[in-house]
This record gives sequence, C-alpha cells and structure tokens, in this order.
Amino acid sequence: ERRSRLVTRLRGQIDKVKRRAKQADAVKFQDKLMFTAGVFNFALTCYLSGAQPAWIPHVYSAKFLCLIALRLYFYRKEKFGYFLLDFCYFANLVWLWYLWRLPDSIMLFRIAFAFANGPLGMAVVAWRNSLVFHSLDKITSLFIHMEPVLVSYVMRHMLPDQGQSGVRWRTGVPGERWLDVCWDMIANGLLVYIAWQFAYYLKVQVLDKEKIKRRNRSTESRKYVTSFIFLRDQKSALGSMIRKAPQRHQHCAFAAIQLGYTVCMLLLAPLLYFSPHAHFAWLLFILGFSIWNGSCFYFEVFSARYQEQLRQLQISKDLADDLGTETAP
Repeated sequence: ERRSRLVTRLRGQIDKVKRRAKQADAVKFQDKLMFTAGVFNFALTCYLSGAQPAWIPHVYSAKFLCLIALRLYFYRKEKFGYFLLDFCYFANLVWLWYLWRLPDSIMLFRIAFAFANGPLGMAVVAWRNSLVFHSLDKITSLFIHMEPVLVSYVMRHMLPDQGQSGVRWRTGVPGERWLDVCWDMIANGLLVYIAWQFAYYLKVQVLDKEKIKRRNRSTESRKYVTSFIFLRDQKSALGSMIRKAPQRHQHCAFAAIQLGYTVCMLLLAPLLYFSPHAHFAWLLFILGFSIWNGSCFYFEVFSARYQEQLRQLQISKDLADDLGTETAP
C-alpha cells in the first residue's frame, strides 16, 4: 500500500512536469507569433508613412481600439485598470476626438499635437519604453506614447489640409503666428490638462479612495495599482521626491510634479509645429531611444532569462524521464 501511494505521488509529479513543459512550448509559440506580428506591424507602419500617409490616421485609430481593448482585458485581471486613466490614454482620446468628431478644429489639432510631441513623446524616454516585438505589453506602451508623434508629423508636414481619404483635417491656417499657436498649445492645452487632472483626482482620490484602500489592506493576492502607488514605491529620483513629502500631501506632490513636467514639455511643441526638420529629428530620436532600449532588453535581459527558462525546462524533462523510469512496472 505504501508503494502504491508512492507510485501515485510520483506519477502526479510526472504529469505536473509534463504540463509545465507543454506550457513552456505554448509560451514559446506565442512569443514567436507576437514577434512576427510586431515586425510586420513595424514594417507596415514605415511603408504607409512614406507611400500612403493618408492612411496613417485610420490605421492608428484601428490599432488603438484593438490594443486598448486587449490591455483593458489583461490589466483588469491584474488589478492594473487604474493605469488606463492616466494622461497618456486621455491624450490619445483627444486625438481620436479630433480625427473623427472635430476634424475642422485647428485649436484641437494644436492641442493634440502639443500633447503628442510634449508629454507623450518624452514619456518614451522617462518610462524607458522599448521596441520589443514579442511583448504585447511593451509594444502597446510604446504605441500609446510614440504613435501620436508619428500621426502628428504625418498630418502636419506630409498631408495637405484636405486629406486624400476625403475627411477634412485642418492642420494649419495661412499666415499662422507663433503667438496664436503657442496660446493654443500651451494655454489652452494646459486648461485641458488641468480638466483631466481634476477628473482623475476625483475618480481615484475621492470616489474610489476607500475601495482602493480596502483592497490593498486585505489579504487578497492582487492589489490595486495606480500610477501614484507605482511611482511612489519605486527606487528612483521621482519616487524619492514623492516620499519626501508628508504622507497626507504625497498625492499633491505627485500632481505638482506631473503638472511641472507637462508645462515644460508643452513648450517644445511650437518649434516642432513650424519646423518639419526639427519634428523629424524628434521622431527619429524617440524611435532610436526605443530601439536602443529594445536591444538592451534582448541582449542583456531576455537572453539570460530565456537561457534560464530553457535550463529549467531541460531539468524538468530529465526529472520526468527519471521518475518515469523509477515507476515503470
């Protein structure tokens, strides 16, 4: 009887190891599939930008809906849903509102342009976004921050005022003055940003404050994570600045840092609006930074992690073979 229980236990371990091996194979297939799709998407985006720039707003809109739907599904499971209330997602919604609801509004185009090339573009650097083709999460994060920069460049400097698609997108007016552009981008853009900041604070720090606290104080394995919680707990200069503030004022310190960052980045937008060469250089810099981060990930992080996974998989297979030999009748 004791031998029978031992054999049953060993066979259970064998089945567990085999399931892990099959799961590892499935993960590798998923990575290959995502890598192929990621490279194809990058190539298609480059081709359309040069050959069919009028399609870029349409492709951007379709990709946004697909990627955000997937992110919403996965982030809700991980209790990361509050990340989708961040400013970068709101800025993309401003772009969609301009493209498909108010295409004649030059003021809204300027605001969307400033958001894309200011806070969102620099976020690629600040958040160290990476061009990692096989990672849906990393590709989505890069898309959220960088694709609006591409859309703004194409629409401002490559498309005529009347888009070839038949939708009239106003991207400029004759005799534009620096003062008018700066007013729309900085003053009006800041008003829109403050409206988002107020709505965000009302949702996260007032309406859902107790809900988040109850969940994070409970014994549940998955806690709610917001941008404030994530950045405050990081061992970084920004996290240190937030933690130095009194605990009751840390949210205000976080909001003040965000506001200062946004104001500084909005100041960059008018130069890119009037200079296609400066705008292209900015786009190239952001792309190059993301490619460099992607190469660092593949050669310094992913390769070591992948080798370790393969080593663990080989150990599991060897263990399964040994257990199978021992339990053979």
